Amino acid sequence: MSDLSIIELHKGDNRFFVSLHGGRTGDIIGVNLHKRYIEETILNQDRSFALDPYRESERTLCPTFSTMTPMLYPSVFHAFPRLVLPFTDDTSEGGPNRIDRFVTWIGSHATQRYDAQTLCAGLQGRANRSEQDLDRLSLTVLPV
Repeated sequence: MSDLSIIELHKGDNRFFVSLHGGRTGDIIGVNLHKRYIEETILNQDRSFALDPYRESERTLCPTFSTMTPMLYPSVFHAFPRLVLPFTDDTSEGGPNRIDRFVTWIGSHATQRYDAQTLCAGLQGRANRSEQDLDRLSLTVLPV
């Protein structure tokens, strides 16, 4: 359980409430989000990187896998692989049509060298991202 978090999806300006934040997750990302809204805790410039996997999972109703890679030094990145699994109580015939919470797993945080093309894989077609952003985040939607 220490690698897992549960994020509830609320209505309003602050939507992503961390109802359970695994202990190792806090160590890996450097902040304890337990019983806090992500929007109130993460700096504005990093907020889209933190929330994009959840938004994409909500949009597609599918799990997402992302790797956030803030640059520590030239050519050295700190990787945060993250798997976001959407859940709902909505079980009407034909499948769910909304998401009300996510279970999130954050993986190993070993510092290592990466090839820039590997880090950017999967995002080349996203026109709304700058080159600087492409160096920081990759996002993959996993088909069900």
